[in-house]
Amino acid sequence: MVSEYVRRVGEMTKKELFKAVRKNWKEEGISLDQAIYYSIPDSDAAYDAVYAMIPKAWLKRNDEDISSFLKEYGDDYGRWAVTLWIYEKMGAAYTTL
Repeated sequence: MVSEYVRRVGEMTKKELFKAVRKNWKEEGISLDQAIYYSIPDSDAAYDAVYAMIPKAWLKRNDEDISSFLKEYGDDYGRWAVTLWIYEKMGAAYTTL
């Protein structure tokens, strides 16, 4: 069963998503990674909903970077795409330790 919060993420607009991420990031004073984590529930359905918001042209343009992170750190192509897309939209660069 899909939780109500996950369902709500699926119904969010891009503007609402970025507003939620920005609020968590700036107002709560947490890292952008944490802000994304708190704004998008850790479920495939929620990440699939956000992934569907990403413009196809952006995915094509950034496929090599997404694939590189996937190869290096594992997880899921869609989750890396979501993370990198949000970072770019927030004017930040994703860096690793």
